[in-house]
Amino acid sequence: MSSMTAAAPHAIAAHPALAGCAIWTVALDQAPSQDALATLSDDELARMGRFAFERDRGRFAAGRAALRFLLGDVLDRDPASLRFSTGPHGKPWLGDDPELAFNLSHSAGSAIIAIDRARRHRTIGVDLELRREVRDAMSLAQSCFDEDELDALAACDAAARDDAFLQGWTRKEACLKAGGAGFSAGAIPSTGIDVSPRHVVLPDGTHAWLESLLFPHAIAALAVIEPRHDAP
Repeated sequence: MSSMTAAAPHAIAAHPALAGCAIWTVALDQAPSQDALATLSDDELARMGRFAFERDRGRFAAGRAALRFLLGDVLDRDPASLRFSTGPHGKPWLGDDPELAFNLSHSAGSAIIAIDRARRHRTIGVDLELRREVRDAMSLAQSCFDEDELDALAACDAAARDDAFLQGWTRKEACLKAGGAGFSAGAIPSTGIDVSPRHVVLPDGTHAWLESLLFPHAIAALAVIEPRHDAP
């Protein structure tokens, strides 16, 4: 790590790279240090203050501090110096280094962060959901799974259905986040509900490489969109 180690949140765990992206998980229920909190911008502190519960304020701060630390380490910069901008659907990017692709997702007390350190002009999206019982999984799936995915989910036995739903959900979220959109944007890509890597065609016609990540406590997915090379 760089000289910024003193500001690092303590609960960051590195994982093997996936699709050329570095991957970390973060335990958000371990309160960030004062040094880590000091890296947050006024806007982030204001957003933190809008959460009604202390637990949620702490989780937000821990996630943002971890993201700042990891990006700062990649760039060899002070985490507090980083300035974020957001796209039309709220996806953050670095205003002074837009080629560094990264994404963060959180679920309750856990988060996942992906960074494409090589600056290959790619865009990435990541999503994480804690393993849990999903009540009315079939009803929820009706709004975003295609016919084949619904059939596959219906064929799962009760013990496997929750994980299968979360696999499908995270895969779709990751693809939509890579494209800078979300479920509210309309068209939803077909991704499958298993964990097989695959190419996915997004609603705007671009192609994403999609992989799932399985953890003991959570299910996640990473989507990577390569730059377009349109013919002249």
